[in-house]
Amino acid sequence: VYYKKELSMKKQLVVLTLLSSLPFTASSQVYLGGKVGASSLSNSCAVSTGCDDDGSGYGVYLGYQLLDNVALELGYDDYGQFKSNYLNGGTLTNLEGSMTAITFAPKFNIPLSEDVDFFSKLGAGYSTYDEAKDDLNLLAGLGFEGKITEALRARIEYQLMTEINAGPADDSTASMFTLGLNYHFGAKAKPAPVAKAEPRPVAEPA
Repeated sequence: VYYKKELSMKKQLVVLTLLSSLPFTASSQVYLGGKVGASSLSNSCAVSTGCDDDGSGYGVYLGYQLLDNVALELGYDDYGQFKSNYLNGGTLTNLEGSMTAITFAPKFNIPLSEDVDFFSKLGAGYSTYDEAKDDLNLLAGLGFEGKITEALRARIEYQLMTEINAGPADDSTASMFTLGLNYHFGAKAKPAPVAKAEPRPVAEPA
């Protein structure tokens, strides 16, 4: 019963997230990005023997810019290879393999300067890790994004995926610290400033 209530609450969270992220304007830009970095899986080792909770991961994402400072992102993340063990009812269960997730989250930017933004996002992830399959999780992230050009931007990000409870998993949290790039297909270069012509002096008649 408790599991069903918890799953229902997670589904409601996803629905509310989707509803709160509906387009506010027809103006938009589509962007595509990728990221790579270090990952970890906390609270996943009941015993230290035969456990490896550090790895390297990567992700790809498709973004839809709704407003200047609001976007939607759909992503695929691979947190890397882990070895875990969980104690359930006196039985130690081992999990091993790659943890992957499909994610969806609204992204909110706060400009710090003309070329650098702070951003945060809150949404959901649908994860799979060995026997811990088909788990709906809370996703959160924050970081900084900077313009290289109007179309190309660099990103540094810290992302968490919490409440991993499917199968033998017990409230684990996956995290990634990554560097990435994204390309905005609808971005247009700013026009170069036009120099104003100085009026020529008119010679007075002799």
